[in-house]
Parts: sequence; C-alpha cells; structure tokens
Amino acid sequence: MSSLAEHVARLRRVLEFQEGPTIVAGHSYGGQIMTALGTNAPNAVGLVYVAAFGLDVGESLGALLSQGPVTPALAHLFTDGRGFGWLSEEDFVEHLAADVDRSRARVMWSVQQALASSAFTM
Repeated sequence: MSSLAEHVARLRRVLEFQEGPTIVAGHSYGGQIMTALGTNAPNAVGLVYVAAFGLDVGESLGALLSQGPVTPALAHLFTDGRGFGWLSEEDFVEHLAADVDRSRARVMWSVQQALASSAFTM
C-alpha cells in the first residue's frame, strides 16, 4: 500500500468485518489513517489516539512535522529506491517503541512495514 487513501480503504474493509460497535486505536501515522476515515466509518464508534497524529482537513503529515525539529524516531529515516521510508533499528527500538521490551521492540523493527514517502504529502 502506497498512499493514505489505500490505508484508509484497508481500515474500512477491516471495520466492515467487525461485529458491532468498534473502538479504533492508532499510534503515530495510524492517527492520520483514523482521522481520514471521517464520520461514516463502518462500525467505528470511537477513536483513541495513542501518541498519534490527528491532522486537520487538508493538513499533511510532512507539513506538520516540518514545523519543528526532526523527531528522534525519524532522525535516520531512509528512503529506499521505491520511495518507501524505513526506520533504523536504533531509532525504532530507542524512540518509536521505547516503552516496549527491547527484545520485542527488535522483533517489531525486523517486521516493520515501510511507509510510502507519499504519505507525508497527502
């Protein structure tokens, strides 16, 4: 998946399979996805932002992040040849998953899903 629209569409499909009222929780970029659901998300009755981005209409993640210094978790973000951003192991373990057991955080880093650079501009 390479766009915010694709991520939102995927979340909508997941919500359609839920039986009954569902609380959607998101962390980091997940907040942008949840916010973009709008008010007519199937079965979603509430959103919980856990250190997540809640953007205004028309605001992009890149524009928001550019308002201040680079966050420690993104200090060494690198983009591969296909335009997907990856976190370094150190930044993932020490900053993005700082409150997670280090062994578990390393496993999370090793299976991370890259974020399309285009997600920062939408």
